[in-house]
Amino acid sequence: MFLISPAYCNLLRKMVVGLTADHKLMVYLLPPESPDLAFTDGSHIMINTLHQLFIAQPVGDVTKYCLALAVHESLHPIYSCFECIEDAARKKAGDTDNVIQIRRELFNILEDARIERIGAFKFPGVAYAVEALNEFLFGLPKDFTQSKDIEIMMQWILDFVSVDKTRGELKDDLKKLWTKIEPLALKAKYSDTCSGCYFYTKKILKLLKPLIPETDPIEQQRQKAQNRQGNAKDVDAKTGQQPPQGGATGNGPSRGAQSNQPGNGQNANNGQSGQGQANISGQGQGQGAGQGGADALSQMLANALTASFNEHQKDMAAAAQDKQTTKGISGDSSSEYSVVPCQGDFSTFDEYTRIKTDVAPVINKLRTGLKNIINYNVDEISRYLHAGRIDSKSLSRMPSGAICAKRIEKNDEADLNITVLVDLSGSMNGYPIENAMKACVVLQEVCNSLKIPITVLGFKSGRQKVQILHFSNRLLKGRYAHTGIVKMDAGGGTPLYNALLYLPRLLKKQSEEDKLLIVITDGAPDTGPEPCKIEVTKLGRYAKVYGMAIGGGRDALANIFGSKYIGIDSLDRLPGELCKVIEKNIIRR
Repeated sequence: MFLISPAYCNLLRKMVVGLTADHKLMVYLLPPESPDLAFTDGSHIMINTLHQLFIAQPVGDVTKYCLALAVHESLHPIYSCFECIEDAARKKAGDTDNVIQIRRELFNILEDARIERIGAFKFPGVAYAVEALNEFLFGLPKDFTQSKDIEIMMQWILDFVSVDKTRGELKDDLKKLWTKIEPLALKAKYSDTCSGCYFYTKKILKLLKPLIPETDPIEQQRQKAQNRQGNAKDVDAKTGQQPPQGGATGNGPSRGAQSNQPGNGQNANNGQSGQGQANISGQGQGQGAGQGGADALSQMLANALTASFNEHQKDMAAAAQDKQTTKGISGDSSSEYSVVPCQGDFSTFDEYTRIKTDVAPVINKLRTGLKNIINYNVDEISRYLHAGRIDSKSLSRMPSGAICAKRIEKNDEADLNITVLVDLSGSMNGYPIENAMKACVVLQEVCNSLKIPITVLGFKSGRQKVQILHFSNRLLKGRYAHTGIVKMDAGGGTPLYNALLYLPRLLKKQSEEDKLLIVITDGAPDTGPEPCKIEVTKLGRYAKVYGMAIGGGRDALANIFGSKYIGIDSLDRLPGELCKVIEKNIIRR
């Protein structure tokens, strides 16, 4: 469960963001039954943490492999050129299907090796993970008994550019062919442009063509996913790295080669040591030298895994508790209402984060304003005595009739509870519901930071009953429960009167001294304004009630809420208007 949990997914994303500094990249987990190991659409990276290749591996090793896959996929949209990718897969004059397959796979192998070299240079902290993944894949058993010559050569190229090893000594014509291919493969790997890599790909393909059968199917060398993502331009990575000198000569196995021969049925296995030493220049640029650097990286990974597992345990406990809480919320339904919990989960986190980023200036402004109001009159007696004046707000009358000064202690938390009720009728569709959703995100984030309880509700007409939807409830403990706000959608009638009748049972349960109810609506209820106006007056016994409209609808709100409405042209005005309401009606009496 841990390897497919939101906590583990967040762990991988934090590592990717930390290494690439790209906060827009989102990491998601594929279901275990997916045949894909990993892929990207350019903005989202999908990883199969429970792929069949990883079934028997320790969680620490799986984490290294998944981190390598995530960074690998994040590099393709930056450094791969889509034009080259497309050309490699395009049929040309005289091409058979097998030629197209080999060209596409060959380019994919060499381009994978190229971007991983660039990744190790640009983001040295991930080099160990990429090496570990490639060593692991190299160590998987491979039987060459029934392999065609072209399949053997493709495997040789794959192993050589990935881990700088081969699986044995080639014989006769294949050995001679390898001496020609090896230097070209190195040049492709050390090209700083995708077009350079593709140039050497085509040179190698010319050497391989005599081995490619016209019709017989060829086994695919799918070590990693086929790359389909690239940049519109051919980006120069500008690493300045050169292929290492003194490489394998073709007279025997390459550096670190295994002893098993191709075609004899033996399985290649390097013990999965994870200690491959790919000869990459620039090792002194922060990759961590020697055993001390490797130990430090291993300890950092262990610490990150421990913290992530602890988060997972908390998530599991919160989910179990929330399951019981949502039963209680749903049980509040009656003959008039259908109460529906709509809490969020990890699938709603991305959209919620996007909205939160868009309205970040509004959040910061409102947080600052409310914090200043909450901290008003800190130790007033001392300040006023030194100023030589007395403020009546700092005085109180004792039972004996004497007047004395109140000492107000500093407190960063207000005894305040906020409830938001959002109109989800069809007339709110479009900008009104978008503005309402953004306003709720602003209030949710500010209340969370100032430890003010908040409940976000919505109401809409149902088939038989009025629906009351709980998008954010302070009783829910899950980390993503409040992101249910993004599930708001508009449609149907406006049963505002019925929704207002539901609120007393909720407000009575709130123990805070000060309560604020904000109703976001376009102010056109099904019953007309008068019944709603009467109910708003009754709700005044439990909370300060305000209507809010962003854009239009002010006249309709005035008919229902009188002078107690917040009418603003844009969300930017929300902090100032809301602070005025709280300052006037709640914090300062």
